Amino acid sequence: NKKFSPLRGAARRAPPIFRWRAPFLAFAYKYLRCAAGAGDFPAPAANVTDELIRACDVLIPNETEAMLLAEESGVAAAAEKLSLRCPHVIVTAGEHGCLLAESGRVTPFSCPKVQTVDTTAAGDTFCGALAVRLARGDALTGAIGFALRAASLAVTRRGAQCSIPTEEEVLAFGG
Repeated sequence: NKKFSPLRGAARRAPPIFRWRAPFLAFAYKYLRCAAGAGDFPAPAANVTDELIRACDVLIPNETEAMLLAEESGVAAAAEKLSLRCPHVIVTAGEHGCLLAESGRVTPFSCPKVQTVDTTAAGDTFCGALAVRLARGDALTGAIGFALRAASLAVTRRGAQCSIPTEEEVLAFGG
């Protein structure tokens, strides 16, 4: 369970999180190319390109997005395939937890079982919690565990921002 450096180059100071929602794709593409020292920016990206996936250090699609990006019909196969283009792929799978794929090897992570009330902020909570723990120097697997607990707590509450738990709540939940 080695330490994980979340980002390369200039972006290492504060890990950016990009959700695959338009219109932010073009911004994410430009940011990642700049952080990687790629220079000039191409026209705004209309789709998630292979170049954008390769520019990521951590890619966090949900199951549907992973299968679409990898052009695969199975989630594990999609995660495996994407991990050959991005070093760390985390496919979120709702109540089933997530899959971590690195260099073609897929590892499942389960999440705590809870009574689901509203899943609105689950993915954003997962990504935010993961970023916080990676920025603090946690190993990737530890950060995933924390993020899964945070997302599990979020779905026990109604709403979006108001459902996101504090760090203290996540730690008390079993951290």
